Amino acid sequence: MNELLNMAYDTAMQHIPHSELWKPQAGLALVGAFGLILLLRGAKLFPAVTALAFMAGGGIAGGFLAKSLGTALWPTVVVTGVIGFGLGYFLFKLWLAALVGLSLAAVGLMLYGEKVVKPYVENFSSRNLDAGQGLMGINIPETPLATQAPSSWAAQSWEHLSTVVPNFQASFWTIVGSIGLAGLVFGLLLPKISRALVAATLGTLLSCLALLLILKSKWPAALNELQRLGEWGWTIVALLWAVSLLYNFASLRRKPRPAAGSEEPEMPEPATA
Repeated sequence: MNELLNMAYDTAMQHIPHSELWKPQAGLALVGAFGLILLLRGAKLFPAVTALAFMAGGGIAGGFLAKSLGTALWPTVVVTGVIGFGLGYFLFKLWLAALVGLSLAAVGLMLYGEKVVKPYVENFSSRNLDAGQGLMGINIPETPLATQAPSSWAAQSWEHLSTVVPNFQASFWTIVGSIGLAGLVFGLLLPKISRALVAATLGTLLSCLALLLILKSKWPAALNELQRLGEWGWTIVALLWAVSLLYNFASLRRKPRPAAGSEEPEMPEPATA
């Protein structure tokens, strides 16, 4: 997993000018802050966050739609933004169930990658490649992987793993299909638990990923110390996820306090003989 993270980071950095490095770093800080918010209050905020995200997506789509149809920009953006807000708010349970399915499928793929794919990924690194040579029987282009576009890098990674990992594609799609479908059903039947589950999972993923990438950029020595924790590092992550899951679920079950003076008088206890 660490090897794959390093490859993705190096590939992304190759396409960012040195003078613009502050932008991805600021973006990582925002991602980390958003991850912390999800860890603490994600289950409560999910309906509003989903509606606002759909509104933003609708507004962006409206900009492209106005350009293609020749309509006025801002009225089109406002209309599509309102439509997106409505879709996000009123169909929230459906999007939540889809997120549960994606989250569980991602966890399944991570476990599969850690247990099965990891030895093959460790050999698939740009620093082990020479231009024009083959890797595990695969012909690669003259350009090193770290300097290629992310889409090209992803395509070559998929081709490599499909070639060297036994039944890779079948296992990949089986995990995505079966676990994703089970998560979808789970999300529809148990929405409160699902909100807490998605909040804890996305919050843990985003905050930990942002932390790792920031440390890699700014403090590599600290990142090396974290990597030396080995299995203990995963234990800490699992504990963070579990605490966030329980806290988010408890926040949904917590009843709001009645306003001052609005308490209903208690009924007297029935008399006993």
